[in-house]
Amino acid sequence: MFKSECSHVEEFLTIIQEFYRKINYSPSKEIVLFRGQSADKPLLPKYARTVMSLFDEDLIKEEEILMVERDILMEFKRRAGWLVEKAPTTDWDWLGLAQHHGMETRLLDWTENPLVALYFAFENRNFGDQHDNVIWLLRVPKNQIVISSTASHPFAVERTKVFRPTIVSPRMPAQSGWFTIHPYLNKKHKFISLDTNLAYQDSLGKLRIPLSSAAVIKFLSRVGINALSLFPDLDGLCKYVNRGTEFSASDWEFAQHPQRKGETPPLSPWQEAAKILKVKPRKFKFRFKGGGLVKTPPKPG
Repeated sequence: MFKSECSHVEEFLTIIQEFYRKINYSPSKEIVLFRGQSADKPLLPKYARTVMSLFDEDLIKEEEILMVERDILMEFKRRAGWLVEKAPTTDWDWLGLAQHHGMETRLLDWTENPLVALYFAFENRNFGDQHDNVIWLLRVPKNQIVISSTASHPFAVERTKVFRPTIVSPRMPAQSGWFTIHPYLNKKHKFISLDTNLAYQDSLGKLRIPLSSAAVIKFLSRVGINALSLFPDLDGLCKYVNRGTEFSASDWEFAQHPQRKGETPPLSPWQEAAKILKVKPRKFKFRFKGGGLVKTPPKPG
């Protein structure tokens, strides 16, 4: 497994490029995916973590695990149909849509864009904190990628697979999203974490990033990676505005304030500046010359 550490945020992309060179990356035969985590935890989907915790505490029986998962997806489909402009046509894509919006599934999020992964590794950290965040790197041969339109039901998979969902939400292309889907192994009574899956040991890499959130978020905002670019909706806009250090003065300095009916329009920033500096506008005179209208400035004084 490829392992490295990023001690300065400016060297992040250089290390990513080193990974590409180390694996002799062939874009015609494979892709490389990235996953950002705020802690060095196993590569296990949220539903898998929840179910295994309930199973260990004897709060769910083995035969109920798949049944509960099917019921959850069915309820999501029943309620979400009128909330989406384009409804998915397969359960794979329904599952991908649910995952993108926070439902617990057997899917694990990945992205083609390493900068997006870096954002998610630090998204929920306070600016003053410094943590041992990680970026996982995964090389996937193209002939092993699942095509949702031709694959069997997602709950029937027997090995960990990688699939790219059909775009049914603005968040998907914004985040360059992919997924790994993890089967439940009845004989072992558990889901298999990707980092312990022997089939993927030679395909994984891990980059440790013990940096402050402030340095990372500042770097990402300079290259256009922020809450609004990754969540192009009202939720993303609110996150973007709440984190005021991400946007520049040009985003708000020249914005027109809302006006009530009959209210005098506010002065523009340039009018405000002229008022403060007491600069009087120059009056121009117009006259005809040579068959055309010519503008001449007033005489000094």
